Amino acid sequence: MMEVRKFMKLQRLWWALILLGTVYVSVRVVGLFLEPDLHDFRTYYFATEVAATGASPYDLEAVSVASGGTVVFPFFYPPHVLFLFKPFTVFGPDLAARIYLLLKVCALVGLMSIWTRFLPSERRLHGTALLVLLVAGGFHEAAMIDLDTGNVSILEQLLLWAGFLWFIRGRYAAFAALTLAASLFKIFPIAFLGLLLFVPRRRGWPALAGGVVGFLAVHGLSFLTQRPLYEEFLGLTYAMNERGVMNPCTLAAVRDVFPGSQVVVVFGLTVLLVTGLFLERVRRNRAVFQPQTLIIGAVLLLTLAAPRMKDYSYVLLFLPAVLALLKYAEVRRPVAWGLGLLMFAGVLAYQSLLVALLLFLLWLRETPSLVPGLDSEGKGLV
Repeated sequence: MMEVRKFMKLQRLWWALILLGTVYVSVRVVGLFLEPDLHDFRTYYFATEVAATGASPYDLEAVSVASGGTVVFPFFYPPHVLFLFKPFTVFGPDLAARIYLLLKVCALVGLMSIWTRFLPSERRLHGTALLVLLVAGGFHEAAMIDLDTGNVSILEQLLLWAGFLWFIRGRYAAFAALTLAASLFKIFPIAFLGLLLFVPRRRGWPALAGGVVGFLAVHGLSFLTQRPLYEEFLGLTYAMNERGVMNPCTLAAVRDVFPGSQVVVVFGLTVLLVTGLFLERVRRNRAVFQPQTLIIGAVLLLTLAAPRMKDYSYVLLFLPAVLALLKYAEVRRPVAWGLGLLMFAGVLAYQSLLVALLLFLLWLRETPSLVPGLDSEGKGLV
């Protein structure tokens, strides 16, 4: 009887955490609806309006003037992204921002639903509570910053994780299509198509070829039809040099430590090292790897290898983080407590990157048992 009561109390605790986290996030979202600043979205909105006049959406001064001085950040995306935001300009900027925010909240709910599919059934309540807490304040408030700024990151994450679900089910064409859609905004997600190199060639490689051709077609058409704008986009991308807590990526950390002439070499060697470790671990465990294990490893690898990883982009790590916490809470509680502290107590500028590195090292060490979650046929990769 005592064990039953203890179990029920713990169940109530997890439900209480879910409720508290949901209430906190809801209050923040209501505040955003009342005063929708969403400065990234306003950049998209007014850059689209400026482009419609024939001026350059990459001209920060022109976009700022069009916005009445509310836009202070330049437009950083390829020219074809402007077409995706064109429908919002039918509405005024405030109403458009609220519609966009509603879309993002729905995307976050959908993303949570997908993430819970990866959780082990016997720990789904615990994992859901941890996911809610991460949304509320994990990784330097990555999810809340994304909502506050109106960035596209949560929409991008929804497309990626929906694609991962299709990958696990063997629907590789759907996976490739969703990955391509996610890379329309920020180019780097297209690298996840590399997962198709680890599945049977007859089924995976046609999807890989289709995804690559689609990516080249989209960007090639964008370049050919809007070459001056595309060149401006490339110039802005090359000139970006954000560092620290706003962009805690490996390249930024390397730039903080090494002089300019060594940055490319050190960053390149780092990427080669983590990629080599990933490939060797996959080679050794290929016969017993489940697709979700490969996905988690790829997410961690590409987080470390990405040349730009803004604070809100670490929403990508929420699920790998929760899976690691669930595992080590059972077998090595000090490790779980240490990871949890690093995830929630943001002190260091590159703390999110440090967590990504630790999760990657744990994935290398513990594979394939780090990912016990999604119900599947349990077949290895062949």
